[in-house]
Amino acid sequence: MTVTVFRLRPWHIRALIGTFVLGPKSCRSVVGGEGLRALCLRALAYAIPCLIQGKRAYGAWMAGQLVGFLLVECQAKSRRVRVLDLAVVDRSFDRDQGLNNMSCVKAICETLLMRLSDVAARDGFISLFVRVAIDSPFVPIFQGLGFVVAVREDVYVRNPRPMSVPHLVEGLRSREAADFWDVSQLYRAVTPAAVQLADFPDAKLSGGFQGHVFGSLLSTRPREFVIGSSEACGVDAWVRVTAANHGRHTISLMIHPRNASSASPLIRYALWRLTQGASIPTEITVRSHDDVLRRAVEFEGFKLTDTRELMVHQMAVRVHAESPAHVFDRVTS
Repeated sequence: MTVTVFRLRPWHIRALIGTFVLGPKSCRSVVGGEGLRALCLRALAYAIPCLIQGKRAYGAWMAGQLVGFLLVECQAKSRRVRVLDLAVVDRSFDRDQGLNNMSCVKAICETLLMRLSDVAARDGFISLFVRVAIDSPFVPIFQGLGFVVAVREDVYVRNPRPMSVPHLVEGLRSREAADFWDVSQLYRAVTPAAVQLADFPDAKLSGGFQGHVFGSLLSTRPREFVIGSSEACGVDAWVRVTAANHGRHTISLMIHPRNASSASPLIRYALWRLTQGASIPTEITVRSHDDVLRRAVEFEGFKLTDTRELMVHQMAVRVHAESPAHVFDRVTS
């Protein structure tokens, strides 16, 4: 059983559609929960050069047939690669040769990820990261390739319900372009260093990438707000409200512990803004270290629906060019 990997190009579109859209074989998503047809559409878009900057798709072939593909985002500024999703064909293999479905799926995933690691290292990227459901049977595959858990993320959801106009949150205002530095400093203040190494903060804080290539059709432009610091320059809180037309609205929030009392009022304000859109559930992701946000989310009636792990594979360590050798030894030990 030999698996070969190539970057997807326009001439692979026919194989993509035939296998993952029209094909009778069952397929599975390894990373995300998005429908396979939607994933295939994204792969088609990523296969067209220059159509979407920073996105790539890689395909896996076995015995001349397309058996899987990998979607990634490569941001040169951050030098990190995000694994967006990985889809494989779950097919019947020749059991007389000792092959079974899971062993072949594992081989496909490993080959795709190893190829990505080689290409990313060659292109100067320092790490790969991926979000995987905590109960996914594929977690051992990532662990075997050197991925380690940086942080656990809990997904909370609240069903739509009527809301009254919330009380005014002191210091709340729309985020301005000049706030970028202050918001990035807030991120560094509330996020453990180990998580920062694995995270994608620049994309998150500057508006971020859309999870779906056609995201603008599924959601409105996010609105962002900040609370100015009462003790010093900078900001004490940041919130992004993204209203969707289908699926779920999303709220992203960071708050400094010195202003923990503003967490619940901020969530209520965000929920109130979302009542002006579609009547669909609202989602908030809470990381394992963020106890302030977790208490506020649960107090406002959100229910835990899913848990996933942010896993990272570090391929390089940045050190100053003139650093002594013992500094590098300490970092890598």
